[in-house]
Amino acid sequence: MVRLLVFLWIFLLSVQFIDGMWLNLFVSLPPNVGPMRMMYMMDYGPVFMIHIVTTFILLLVAIVLVVLSFSNQTTLVLSTIALLSIILSGIGGILFIFSGFSNNLYSFIMSLGFLFAMVSYFLVIMISSRKSGSL
Repeated sequence: MVRLLVFLWIFLLSVQFIDGMWLNLFVSLPPNVGPMRMMYMMDYGPVFMIHIVTTFILLLVAIVLVVLSFSNQTTLVLSTIALLSIILSGIGGILFIFSGFSNNLYSFIMSLGFLFAMVSYFLVIMISSRKSGSL
């Protein structure tokens, strides 16, 4: 069950990555977005909405994976690292929006969160496939 959820999570994170790159490269976003103007961000179409919804699904699946990983300490540690990485990415994303999409440090934080989470879950797959002898 854990491996299946990890594969789902990796797929969703790949969608998140592609969607975020699309937003970064092809969508002109407003320079001044404050907390009260966040609702106007929904006017930027389905790409932005997919990015936001995928974030929450990733967070939910990561929480479920942490709960399901309590039986294996290594998987629990890796799943917790991945969860914290996703939380870090989400915070970086919110701060990036509030910076008017101009502070590249927050974008970098999102990419680091992506990388740490992806590596953590690949290690979970490797560990679990080694124990079972297959993917």
